[in-house]
Amino acid sequence: MSMQARRIVLVMMALALLGVLAVSVADAQGTVPRNQQVIIDIDSTSIANPTDFNPYLPSNIKNVGMHQLMLEPLFITNYETGKIDPWLGVSFTPNDKLDVWTLKLRDGIKWSDGQPYNADDVVFSINLLLNDKTKTLDYAADMQQWVTAVKKIDDTTV
Repeated sequence: MSMQARRIVLVMMALALLGVLAVSVADAQGTVPRNQQVIIDIDSTSIANPTDFNPYLPSNIKNVGMHQLMLEPLFITNYETGKIDPWLGVSFTPNDKLDVWTLKLRDGIKWSDGQPYNADDVVFSINLLLNDKTKTLDYAADMQQWVTAVKKIDDTTV
């Protein structure tokens, strides 16, 4: 390891230690109750562009840091119960042949700009991936393999 790399590692370790000490001091003084703290796991992964939150870019890492806080799924695995809990979605049910699925969205959800999140957004996103002929967007190849069409039924049903 070069001398410059060692210096960088030492500086990073010192900064990490200062951060731990700062949190410990705040905790010890009771200024930040544990149930009001948010811990963002970076998992030693470098994010190429931390201000880019486009989930379809292959270079975008979606499972660390702020991305974990800003991307909400339709459904989420509950590790305490082992079941899948509804999140933005309410239900996802198949027909008898398992070739048509109906997605119900939670009513009243809004984007960060206050606009409603609805079936139009889901249809747009799926069509974006279905129409990606280069299959370079994340999930495009999977979507094209498993989905032939998407249709809005009403504002909360796809």
